[in-house]
Amino acid sequence: MNNAMNNQKTTKQRPKKPQEQQVIDQCVEALNKHLSAQRLSDFDRRRKDRGIDAEILLGDAPNQRRLLVEVKNNLSGTSMSHLLNKLELLRINKQGLLICTKYANRNVIDQFKEAGINLVDSFGNMNIELDNPRVILHIKGNKGVATADVKRSRLFQPSGLKMLFTILVKPDAINLPYREIANLSGVSLGSVNWIMRDLREKSFVRKKRNGELSLTGRADLFTRWVEAYGEQLRPKIVNRVLKAPKFDINMLSEQLYDVALKNHLKWALTGESAADLLTHHIIPNKLTVFTDKWQPEFERELKWAPSERGNIEVLNMFSELVPYAGKEYRYLYPVAHPALVYAELLNNGTDRDRETASILAKDYLLDLVI
Repeated sequence: MNNAMNNQKTTKQRPKKPQEQQVIDQCVEALNKHLSAQRLSDFDRRRKDRGIDAEILLGDAPNQRRLLVEVKNNLSGTSMSHLLNKLELLRINKQGLLICTKYANRNVIDQFKEAGINLVDSFGNMNIELDNPRVILHIKGNKGVATADVKRSRLFQPSGLKMLFTILVKPDAINLPYREIANLSGVSLGSVNWIMRDLREKSFVRKKRNGELSLTGRADLFTRWVEAYGEQLRPKIVNRVLKAPKFDINMLSEQLYDVALKNHLKWALTGESAADLLTHHIIPNKLTVFTDKWQPEFERELKWAPSERGNIEVLNMFSELVPYAGKEYRYLYPVAHPALVYAELLNNGTDRDRETASILAKDYLLDLVI
């Protein structure tokens, strides 16, 4: 009996490190092949809430550089644009940040080089550009396999993203009965159960002394939500793609207003058409709108025709929280919550959309971005 117990003890394996920590260790090892890299043990855990995962020292004394480390499992134009906005709002110099990822292909390395962001992957591909002392490392072509944590995690699939939107824009909703959360989010009661379980397992939810739940790492969670919006949630909520005989954003908005009023239709502009009203910084070249019960007869009345490359998109209003109710917004036409407008702009991916998203983040989303 004792021998069996001893055997169990000797064969018991150490718990695995979280995936993010493994990626950081692998990236530090890759850096050490070219210059001294040391992970710091006195990392301020409070920075974790803002998406910072570690700190490292690069180089040899006395010319060492201390860099903040953020792990990214999904590298895309959206993630890079959001990252640049966050750095600006946090007033972090781009040279003071290092992105670690499992694998970055040639195109990603080049994009990060152009943006001036330090990046390294666990296979030794990297873009490092530092001043004082001057360090330039641009290595690409090492073959590896990318991970897709955002795709695999149920939190960042359509149902999870709908509920995450609810608790991100209305944090106290996390303490509502599960049935109310389901109704607010437009998901099933069963989905709320497993989403809450996943939030606890990933340490995004903690229990306070009074027994209430609190959302932690809100900025980190918002970053992941934004990065997954275009790929996971948006394709599921697109209802119609249409084209008007003439594109005039003011005329189209007025026509839509009249149809909505007559048919008791809930609606909210998003993307460029909403950003124009919220920031006055962009002239929309397409109209994107959330509605709750779109009907084909509305298209006939508006003279909008189906078109694969149309400049009008109708999205399903998946939650009653989609329309923005901020006191600072005073316009005739309803707009979606700035979080949705922001994600839509980054998903569009143009320079003017990214620039407008940056303004929107400063004016409406500081509490979510940082």
